[in-house]
Amino acid sequence: MKFIIEIIDYKKKLKNTMNTKLNKQNVYEEYDKIHKWYDQARTKTLFEKNYLELVSEKLNPNDSILDLGCGTGEPIAKYFIDHGYQITGIDASRKILRYAQHRYPNHTWLLKDMRDCELNTRFNAIIAWNSFFHLPKQDQRNMFRIFAKHAKKNTRLLFTAGPRNGEVVSKMDGESFYHASLDESEYADLLLKNGFKMLLFNKEDPNCNEHTVCLAEYK
Repeated sequence: MKFIIEIIDYKKKLKNTMNTKLNKQNVYEEYDKIHKWYDQARTKTLFEKNYLELVSEKLNPNDSILDLGCGTGEPIAKYFIDHGYQITGIDASRKILRYAQHRYPNHTWLLKDMRDCELNTRFNAIIAWNSFFHLPKQDQRNMFRIFAKHAKKNTRLLFTAGPRNGEVVSKMDGESFYHASLDESEYADLLLKNGFKMLLFNKEDPNCNEHTVCLAEYK
């Protein structure tokens, strides 16, 4: 089954999306509605592998990884589990998280909104792949403090965003999903203010299914 996302210009379609009561604050509730479809449709070919390797190249066996918006545990968490790392996965979608809990019971899976993440521990890597970009802009800004509170020296942070400042809506299995992004310069500034250095910001990478990817390191 193809994993198809239909992107709509948010500003042009604002009235229409508001009429359908677009859920901007808690997108995870929409994932609960499509969990069965999503588990089957989510691409598992590891087109993300080049970026995951940029994280794992800094890790040692049994190092800990915080996966924010971990989803079903596949394919991102699975990649790191298969390479011998310990995962703490967080997701606010109860139905989506159950897949990860069932598949990988020897790892830690927490039903939690990443915006409320206060784990009182630090990790060797932090991932927010295709999750962080569902947050409204101000919530994204606030997340950098949370990233920093869970990072060790040299922890790498990997997240996906949009290629430019804006808001869009995607369609999955008939449901509407909100996405937002700041621009590259603001992300770089937020990272710097919170102790990170941006290592790369690749916009619409053709080798990564057109994803816009940011990699940073905590200093």
